[in-house]
Amino acid sequence: MDQHALSTIIRLSQSLLTTTTKEPIMIDGAILGILTWVSMIFSYRHFPLWIRNLMLRHPVMTDALATSICFFFLCSISASLTAVAASVVCGLLVNMTLVMVNQLGEFNARAKSVAGVITGKETESC
Repeated sequence: MDQHALSTIIRLSQSLLTTTTKEPIMIDGAILGILTWVSMIFSYRHFPLWIRNLMLRHPVMTDALATSICFFFLCSISASLTAVAASVVCGLLVNMTLVMVNQLGEFNARAKSVAGVITGKETESC
């Protein structure tokens, strides 16, 4: 590949990854995605208990719904690659949060059953 073709490819890839103000789209999208994820966590805390349990029992559905809602709201503000990057980051963070919460719940259930066996007060395990 000659030098001119290589420099053209580099310029095109840089123009795809930057906005008109020369700020990287991925950094803006990541920041927007993290802020949206934090907002979703605060909203989650206000949901009724049955909705929270439903979300934890069905993490794939919750992740798809959260990513879709995030994408819809962010694209209604600005239909850009930044909104797409933000919805992807938010979806990944929602998925990781659901996995961590479910793993923590299983860990707590096992710890309670082990503590019950040690103290002689066995409880029902989930």
